[in-house]
This record gives sequence, structure tokens and C-alpha cells, in this order.
Amino acid sequence: MKNSFLLATFLGMAVLLIVPARAGAYPRYRDRRTPGYPPAYVAPPPRAQPQARYAPYDEGSASRTVDTGIHGYVGIGGVAGWVGGDTGARTFGGSMAGGFDLFGGVELGRWVALELDWRYLALRDDAYVRTSLNQVTAGAKVFLLPDGWRVRPYAAIGLGLAVLSPLATDRPRPVGPSLDLGVGVDVPLASHFAIGAKMSWRPMFLDASDLGAPRGAGRTDLHDLSLSLRVQVTF
Repeated sequence: MKNSFLLATFLGMAVLLIVPARAGAYPRYRDRRTPGYPPAYVAPPPRAQPQARYAPYDEGSASRTVDTGIHGYVGIGGVAGWVGGDTGARTFGGSMAGGFDLFGGVELGRWVALELDWRYLALRDDAYVRTSLNQVTAGAKVFLLPDGWRVRPYAAIGLGLAVLSPLATDRPRPVGPSLDLGVGVDVPLASHFAIGAKMSWRPMFLDASDLGAPRGAGRTDLHDLSLSLRVQVTF
């Protein structure tokens, strides 16, 4: 009886030791290429996530700027041109003129800009009287290529006011409306800097009597055909 009890105890301990050992010899996930084991599915290792090109946007971050397409700009240009037209007793038969442009505006998106321009020209009339021509023009530019191109041609149109001012104080200073029709090109050289050129024709409608014509002669026209070489800063 005593021997039977000892034998049963020995067999029980052997079972407790052998079964876990045999179970541990077979891993839960087995490679089908390992000899002696039946085929089993092995999950592939997880793929490495690609590194993000841009940091995720934090809605609470104030450092992120959104490009709305609206940009302001200011600039200056040198102007050379020809001024002529029939002005009654004082005829500008074709006087060469030179001066400058001061301008500023705002780009509304990728295709349109609004611009305000002041142009000063120095010239002489047929009587060789030194005269200055001041023009203030408000207009629009329509770009033929959108923002982002290295060259941006455009067409321009505007309305303004012209003042012809002889330096002699005894002469009248006629004032009249003017029209601006032109074509040009902007060449961005950096993110906030560009150069350009604009060719414009500006007919001006002045009072002929202020230019020496008889009273009641009505209005007369004066033409400004000029080339402006420009430099501008965008902000």
C-alpha cells in the first residue's frame, strides 16, 4: 500500500514537470521554415511609418500663416517719353519728356491688382517754355499669367487727372481728365522684390482756352506716350 502511494505520487510529479516542458517547446507563433514544426501563420512585422514632410498643424498655433493671395506693393520708376498734341495757340509738336513714377497698389488674388500712380514729367512746349506735367491715375492691372511665374505680363487701364504747369507764373495751369492704357511686365527676383517695365499711352483732355485758344474753343487733347522702368517691393 505504501509502495502504491509513493508510485502514484512520483507519476503525478512527472506529469506536472513534463507537460509544461513539452508545451513550452512549441511557441505560440511558429515559422513554417523551422524543421520539425507544422506550418503556421506568422504575422509580418509592422511597416515603418514614413516621416511627415510637414509638422502637423496645430489650430492653436499663431505661427502658421495662410496665404490669402492679397499682397500690397510700393515702388518707383524712371520715365522717358514723348508728349504732343494740338493745344490751340501753344502746340506741343513732339516734346521729349522725362521724369518719374511713384506708385502703390494691392494684388487681389492671382490675376488682378489695383494701383494708384503719380507721374511727374518735365518738358518744354513749342515756345520753349519749361513745363511740368503731373498726372494722378487710379487703375487696374490684369495679369496674363498667375502669381508664381518668373515673368508676369499684364494689361492696364485707369482714369486720372492731369495738370499742365508752366514754370512761368503768368501762364494758366490747365487741368483735365486723363486716360491710361498700357501693357507691362513684372519680373519677381525674390519673394518681396521685383523689377518691371510699363509702356503706356495717356490721352489728356484739357481746356483749349487755357492753352492760348480762343474762348469757347472747347477741349483739346494732349498725348503722353512713355516707357517706365520700375522697381517694387511687395509686402
